[in-house]
Amino acid sequence: MNHLQLFYTFDALPFTEMMDIYIEGNVENGEYFFPEKPKAQQLQLAIQKFRDYLLEDFFPQENAFCALWKENGQYVSALRLKPWEDGLLLEALETRPDQRNQGCAFKLINAVLREISSQKVYAHVSKSNAASLRTLQKCGFSILRNANDGAENHRIHILLRKV
Repeated sequence: MNHLQLFYTFDALPFTEMMDIYIEGNVENGEYFFPEKPKAQQLQLAIQKFRDYLLEDFFPQENAFCALWKENGQYVSALRLKPWEDGLLLEALETRPDQRNQGCAFKLINAVLREISSQKVYAHVSKSNAASLRTLQKCGFSILRNANDGAENHRIHILLRKV
């Protein structure tokens, strides 16, 4: 059975299972933030950093939540939404590596949009992330403007789904 689950607190979140979705990002973050540490420790530290962010920064924001998509008893795709400008910012869209190219992110985004249909939703997507850009556009988002996210030479598209 396929379905959407929304989590408004860290305690309710199936964090360990969600980390299976974000494995590639956590490996990359471990290498970036902890280059002096052994590989296994890099991953553990990146997961801890992710956990701390959710606990200390993300969930304390009013109206912030995580959305997970479950298929056949397994969480396969995730995203976060938090207040931004005059709406919500969709961020951290990810699908398990072994579940990609099967429409999981598309189903997740559309299910979330149905839940929050009266709100503006923005998204930031790296210009190098063509797959996420295509998925968001298929879900009704359009490029609003381009920006730099603060990282050196990291240009992003800022997208908006109009209500």
